[in-house]
Amino acid sequence: MSARITDPITLGTLSLRNRLYRAPVLEGAGSAANPTAVYMQHFVPNVEAGLGLVIQGNTIVLPEGRTSPGMSVIGERARMLALAPLTRGVHEAGGKIVIQLGHGGLFALEGWHRQFAPGRSAPPLAASLLPVWMRALHRGDTTVLSTAEVELLAQRFGIVAAWAREAGYDGVQLAGSNSKLLHQFLSPFFNRRKDRYGGDVHGRTTFIREIKAAIAREAGADFPVLLKYTAVEETSLGRGITLEEGVEIARIAQDAGFVAVTPVIADGQKLRYIASPLVSAMITGGVCVLDEGNRMSEKSWASLAPLLDRRRYVESIVAGIKIPAHRQFRVCATMNDDSSTFDIPEYIHSRLQPQILIDFPERDEELAILQANLPFAQSRILHYLSVFLQRAHEDDQPYTVRDGINIARYAMKLGASERGGLDIKKHVRHATGQILGEEALEFLPGEVPIDPASGPPSLPSLPSPPSSPSPPSPPSPPSPKPSPFKR
Repeated sequence: MSARITDPITLGTLSLRNRLYRAPVLEGAGSAANPTAVYMQHFVPNVEAGLGLVIQGNTIVLPEGRTSPGMSVIGERARMLALAPLTRGVHEAGGKIVIQLGHGGLFALEGWHRQFAPGRSAPPLAASLLPVWMRALHRGDTTVLSTAEVELLAQRFGIVAAWAREAGYDGVQLAGSNSKLLHQFLSPFFNRRKDRYGGDVHGRTTFIREIKAAIAREAGADFPVLLKYTAVEETSLGRGITLEEGVEIARIAQDAGFVAVTPVIADGQKLRYIASPLVSAMITGGVCVLDEGNRMSEKSWASLAPLLDRRRYVESIVAGIKIPAHRQFRVCATMNDDSSTFDIPEYIHSRLQPQILIDFPERDEELAILQANLPFAQSRILHYLSVFLQRAHEDDQPYTVRDGINIARYAMKLGASERGGLDIKKHVRHATGQILGEEALEFLPGEVPIDPASGPPSLPSLPSPPSSPSPPSPPSPPSPKPSPFKR
């Protein structure tokens, strides 16, 4: 009898109630004031809806190495243990949770991102020197890991996995795909090492096998370890992972004690090049709207620069073609302002003309958005949050109606979990502090509207600042940066 998706399954010591799982994605919680709360508002409802397993998105095992501003990094044990309420919440809902561990390697944004590069401790890590032709495309320098440093990094994975077990996670998954550092070690395109970590497919899997052994030493031999990896990497730029090697990697992982593998592979065992909506609009003479364009990195924008000036084309180095735009093609980019966005260079801003600044919505507009997204919510909490948002706007705070929606959802969940039901002031205050931080609490109004149907109340005024503020305390001296490979 064939297995069904609702049947239980056991992976090593990891017993799951069914075969439904949430795949690891970039949740963007790492840049939040309270990452645990952000993760919980996504993961717990997923499990309550019936998922058996959640695999939390790529979490970096060193203080540096993320490939997106929203990624979580684990620089010390306390950051992992702060996620314990998340694992408890998933368990109470009946599910299991695994955290994906990895590192960005060559493509870590500390190598080039304007916000992160100035404070980095070292250049991005690499398995090998890049090919000469690729160095011209890759901005910044790199740190090619020595044999001893690879050994230390494998040990670091083990230590972070032990912290994950202490925080309540049911296992870890290694991030070995999407051009991250572990993928770079597995790939003959990136890995040109001459030590035991390079060479044939067995040599290129040494790093992940040593990580698995380190996890067994630090977290326990019974702690489940999964692997997500690139199984086929066919490219015209050089030799990648072949299908035969991809199958062999799975066999090697099984022999090393990994309890499950997730091979990343495209149809037909090839990397596919798919025309994006942008290219489709270019060819047909349509309009392309790049929503939240400043979530694109500067490298992505740089490839579009010829399209946005008089040249009017895009060029693919990979495919070796130049695509001209239709004369009627137009592009519009929307931008927003929060901590997870990139800085757009001036040479791109100068091409995106004219620019229109859209201010925050009026209160009745924000209230309508809240009502449309939360039709099941009490009117009083929506009016209360609309006042909060308007007070924040008056003080030029960057809080948006999206924040209001998240706060309302969290507050209502808190109310549903307590015997007395929803206490708007109490639960909204708690949710606001968890999602936006303590500094946002001063914008919460003192009273809840009694009768929203009678019309919105006038906005309460902000408290006046004290007449003689106390001088700020002197900043504490910065602590020295520890070695990234130490406990």
